[in-house]
Amino acid sequence: MPRKKDSTWYATFLMEYVGCGRVYLAAEKAGISDKTVSRRLDDDSDFAEAFERAKELHRDPLYALGYEKAMAGDFRYWQMFARAKFPEEFADKQKIEHSGTMGIEVVAWPASPEQDDEIDEALREAGVDPEHP
Repeated sequence: MPRKKDSTWYATFLMEYVGCGRVYLAAEKAGISDKTVSRRLDDDSDFAEAFERAKELHRDPLYALGYEKAMAGDFRYWQMFARAKFPEEFADKQKIEHSGTMGIEVVAWPASPEQDDEIDEALREAGVDPEHP
């Protein structure tokens, strides 16, 4: 018979998360591990939905504080705080797309005759014909 899932920690965990915004700290306060939270997020859509709401409740006052700081002229403080606390929304982002193939050609030139010999030897040891790499 499958074991019934204990959900008595849900409310404690969610309230603690709203306060601190850290899964491991809220889990500790609820007497569970962060791995339990992770499993339950995967297995229980109601809990996952409640957790998303808890994240919003944690975030909203911080946004308000940031707005207040920015309006008071301390935008740099808010920018640094927001990037650290909410990287998915405020971090500098770059999107680089590539299609096709890439090749790297290593050129050791100009090389002395001794360096040429060392390079050829290294290529041979790697199983590459120095004349036809």
